[in-house]
Amino acid sequence: MKNLFYTLCFAMLLVSCGKDGSMGPQGEQGEPGTANVVSSEWFPAKAWNSTLSSEITARYTISQAMLSEVNASSFKSFLDNGGTFMVYVRRENAYYHSLPFTYGVATTCDWALVSDDEANQFRFTIVNRNGGAIPDALSDHTKLELRYVLIPAGRVMNGVASVNGRQVVVDELKTMSYRQAGAVLGWEE
Repeated sequence: MKNLFYTLCFAMLLVSCGKDGSMGPQGEQGEPGTANVVSSEWFPAKAWNSTLSSEITARYTISQAMLSEVNASSFKSFLDNGGTFMVYVRRENAYYHSLPFTYGVATTCDWALVSDDEANQFRFTIVNRNGGAIPDALSDHTKLELRYVLIPAGRVMNGVASVNGRQVVVDELKTMSYRQAGAVLGWEE
């Protein structure tokens, strides 16, 4: 029995040693993840550049480095090719909102592409639809911070925080709260 064991071990050693073979076939596609999803850090809101009390706005530039990470030559081309852009607002380091949102009854907050193809900018706007003053909680830019996310077209998110671990499509991500989206995208606060 002992001889049989040694013979088998010697035979396995001979078979396992030798010339390397050719590379095997490629494995199956892995689970979708958040590759190429890029998000900024939180950054302070800029001073408003509007003189109206019922509408305030500020412009923000998306760096070419961030656009390159999602294979976009410009912010406009990123959007034109089906990319998703999401903006979050944090007030006083405690209240989180995804744009667009309504504050109170008549005040809306939203973003829009600045139309210049080369600008790589978006405009953050707050409007009181009734023509009244913007509430103090939003009009003081020093109490606001922003964060944005760029998601290339066709991405499916790994459903880390979703029900039963299922995959999340981008349209679902847009409807999630900041914390839910952060769990899916792997943000840490």
